[in-house]
Amino acid sequence: MPLFIVLARGFNGILWEMENIGVATYYRRIAVRKNIATSFGYMDVWSNAVWIGAALIGMLLAPFTPIHYLLLAIAPAAIAAYCVAMRAPRDETAKGNDPAPRVPFIGSFGRAINEWRSWGAHLWLLGALVLFSGIIGALLWFFVPIDAYISGANLQFVVLLSVAGAVPSLFGYQFGKIVDSCNNYTLIAGGLVAVAFVTASLAIVPQYTFKLVASFILGVVLELFSVVQNSLITTLGPAETYGQRGSAFEVIVTLGDLTAPLILGIGLDILGFGNVVLIVACAAIVLAAAYHRVETTGGLGAAG
Repeated sequence: MPLFIVLARGFNGILWEMENIGVATYYRRIAVRKNIATSFGYMDVWSNAVWIGAALIGMLLAPFTPIHYLLLAIAPAAIAAYCVAMRAPRDETAKGNDPAPRVPFIGSFGRAINEWRSWGAHLWLLGALVLFSGIIGALLWFFVPIDAYISGANLQFVVLLSVAGAVPSLFGYQFGKIVDSCNNYTLIAGGLVAVAFVTASLAIVPQYTFKLVASFILGVVLELFSVVQNSLITTLGPAETYGQRGSAFEVIVTLGDLTAPLILGIGLDILGFGNVVLIVACAAIVLAAAYHRVETTGGLGAAG
């Protein structure tokens, strides 16, 4: 049984990444370019709303239903999604084109390296933001609730922290409209300054209520960064390489998700929560300064 779970998780991880890259590439091809952030924000609203709803239903059913039956409910949902996907119109870029040549599994890594080699300073700076977003996510979803629990908060309050961080994802459509109408680099720099202020305040304000407010603000910034990143991944390069560019950034996202909890966890053990969030605040200021410099020296404006 443990071996089956490991294999299933690994297979699911591969399919999950294929789905993410495929959906994002399709969206980039069919969405109106000037509304690309709004389109991704709209998709975020629906996906997160359904996820939150499914999580709440699962919490209600868990005391009465075996977990394997709850997991089995994924199957009909996946079949329904497959039927919807099969009825979706083909994207214009792919229509009428010859199928792309197949690349061996090992050769795909070479393509990824070539994609990174082709990046300019703007794409690498965006990659740094994607990595830093992983740190913000780890802080929001793991370490702020852990610190609250260690400090004496009850389990209900810890759950409330997670809910506060998730609520902003339901406003991705509104954030997308803001991103499409404003200078992307200004929004990023402002969001990073907000992260610096909130994380530095977490080091000196231990009250539970402030942790709740901080979780909400970090959730807002994280969702804002999500739609900005999807917008810039689309606009900072040619349409012909949407898939390659998107997959290269998915690698960075995965690296951030894997390394951020490890780095923050080691730092928490060695330095303590207060010092770790101060270091995160300093990193946010450095990255904000880099984006401000790009903006003032001719950085890209609104997406599209």
